[in-house]
Formats: sequence, structure tokens, C-alpha cells
Amino acid sequence: LALAVCMLSLLGFPGTAGFIGKWYILVAATGTGQLPLAAILVLTSVISAGYYLPVIMAMYMQPEPFEQAHAGMHVGRLGGAVVTVSVAGLLFLGIRPNRLLDLAKTSGDGLRAVPAVTTASPAPTGR
Repeated sequence: LALAVCMLSLLGFPGTAGFIGKWYILVAATGTGQLPLAAILVLTSVISAGYYLPVIMAMYMQPEPFEQAHAGMHVGRLGGAVVTVSVAGLLFLGIRPNRLLDLAKTSGDGLRAVPAVTTASPAPTGR
């Protein structure tokens, strides 16, 4: 299930962090008139579906041989915790991204407020 959620997020499936990321890139690209970038994003998402969906289908549509081939595999507690936190993060950021987006906006606004320092050091004189 975790692999399926991660692949769906990479695909940009709604309700995942991948969808939010792709949505904001698409909105920014179309808002600034960069339609080729938006078209490339959509095209690569369609191509990605050709890679990710067959894997997900194989995991759930062919259960007998697949389950027997991986019957002896176990994930340790630490590995299970990492996978659980990752999947929860993907789903949480896909459903409630506002806190992280507000933090990113505040950080970006803070960077714009700092004046750029462009002092050049004097050239070496060779003395």
C-alpha cells in the first residue's frame, strides 16, 4: 500500500503532496505565460502514468504469485516507521498543505526583504 501511495503521489494524484506540487507549478507556469512548461508538465505526467500504473496494477491484480514470492520478507520496526511517516506526510500535505505553504511564503517574503549585497573586493595590486 505504501508503494502505491508513493507512486500515486509521484503521478500527481489528487489528495497527495505530489498533486499539490504539480498544481502550484502548473498555476505558476500558466500565470506567467509559460505555456510550454505547463504542457511539458502535463505530458510528463501522462508518460509517468504509463510507468507507475502497471506496477500498481501488478501489485493488486496478480496477488497469488506475488504474495508467494515475497512471503518471507519482513520490514523492521525502524523501516516500518520511516515508511509510515513518509506515507502519512504525503497524504497530510496533499490534504492540508496550507501550513507548509504559509511557511514557505513567509520565508520567501523574508528573503525578498533583505537587500542584496553586491560589494566587490578591490583587485589585488601585486605589492
